[in-house]
Amino acid sequence: MHTVGPGDLEYGEKTEKLGNETQTLFKLNWQETLKNGENEKCTL
Repeated sequence: MHTVGPGDLEYGEKTEKLGNETQTLFKLNWQETLKNGENEKCTL
């Protein structure tokens, strides 16, 4: 079994932060895509 050390906790926090940042970026990109899609519909 693996014992949890201070490094593991730091790693967990870092990956959580990275995950949150990725989700935020994904949401922003998704919103931009929706905006672009709406603009394309208007021009068509």
